[in-house]
Amino acid sequence: MVRSPLTARAAILQVLDRPRSGLEIMRRLAARSNGALRLQCGSVYPALRRLARAGRVRGWIERRGRGRPRRNYELTVAGVAEADRVLTALRSLLPAGRVVSGWGAVP
Repeated sequence: MVRSPLTARAAILQVLDRPRSGLEIMRRLAARSNGALRLQCGSVYPALRRLARAGRVRGWIERRGRGRPRRNYELTVAGVAEADRVLTALRSLLPAGRVVSGWGAVP
């Protein structure tokens, strides 16, 4: 389990390729990491609130019929730029500039 809010923040930025709910974000992180990264609500939602306060994500409430309303999140322009910086930093840390893990290889 990831404990660092900086790590949670970086991971969340990488899976917000489209608007997603907090639950979708947690599922996407687990799926993309082949189960190696399982963030809990206590990590994801505070990180999303910090990202929103920093202007990196935008959240809104969606109501579907009689179902429970859910909050969706998407990257802002500043969030896309930060996600790119995180990916660049990861590339620079690894030999040959490649990120290889459960996330796949990133050239």
